[in-house]
Amino acid sequence: MRKTLGQIAVAIFALAIPVTASAAPLLYSVQSNGNDHLYSIDAASGVATDLGLIAFNDAEGLAFAGSTLYAIGGSTAQLWDITTPPGVLIGGTGARAGVDAGMDYNALTGTMYNIQGTGGASSLYTINLATGAATLVGGSSAFADNLGINGAGAAYALDGIFTDSLYSVNLATGAMTLIGNLGLGNISDQFGTTFVGGTLYALSSSGQLYTVNTTTGAATLLANVTCGAGPCAGWEGLAAPAAPEPATLLLVGTALGALASRRRRQRSA
Repeated sequence: MRKTLGQIAVAIFALAIPVTASAAPLLYSVQSNGNDHLYSIDAASGVATDLGLIAFNDAEGLAFAGSTLYAIGGSTAQLWDITTPPGVLIGGTGARAGVDAGMDYNALTGTMYNIQGTGGASSLYTINLATGAATLVGGSSAFADNLGINGAGAAYALDGIFTDSLYSVNLATGAMTLIGNLGLGNISDQFGTTFVGGTLYALSSSGQLYTVNTTTGAATLLANVTCGAGPCAGWEGLAAPAAPEPATLLLVGTALGALASRRRRQRSA
């Protein structure tokens, strides 16, 4: 049976764009203060699915670059590829300040950044994804153990230990500027953060998943994360794969145009 142009279009989109059963994004985190397993987390329900044991027992900062999921240590000077558990060591980072780590990838510049928090201060580094080597960018007198970079290259970090606040992060200098209070109280939690589209998600180490308003700093609870029978904690880091690249959508459009042109030629023949 000859397929219509619409049927072919649906088939092309099915191949080009992954489809999930839920409209909510899947986020990824590691229970590095627990069983050291990698999990996917449904952002709508908070249900965590165990993906396997990670050989790296200090996976604190997590970030996708393309389809690869990277993990960096807080007190361990290592960078890992943990896309497929148990993961593969990429290399040593060299000495870095601090013992609490966050990490995210700036897709605009192709640069991976790591933020290290200790006491009431932070240090920002770039990370060589081929070797793991860290290069110091600069520092701040504010604390952060997480980093989220949106599609426009704007960076943000939460302090859930000392100030219960959201900050913007200058990726050229490492300086942090206060945006506003999270409204959670001094919960003394570590956080992982990541962007999905224009939304900043934050996961506390005790297992609460939030969205954070990047204009005011206010955090809104989405779900309490559950693993099997009940709540689970000990989380470090948060990451989400990037949305389909514009080039992919262009390829789909080009293919549809070619199909339409072919169909017109067949009709006129």
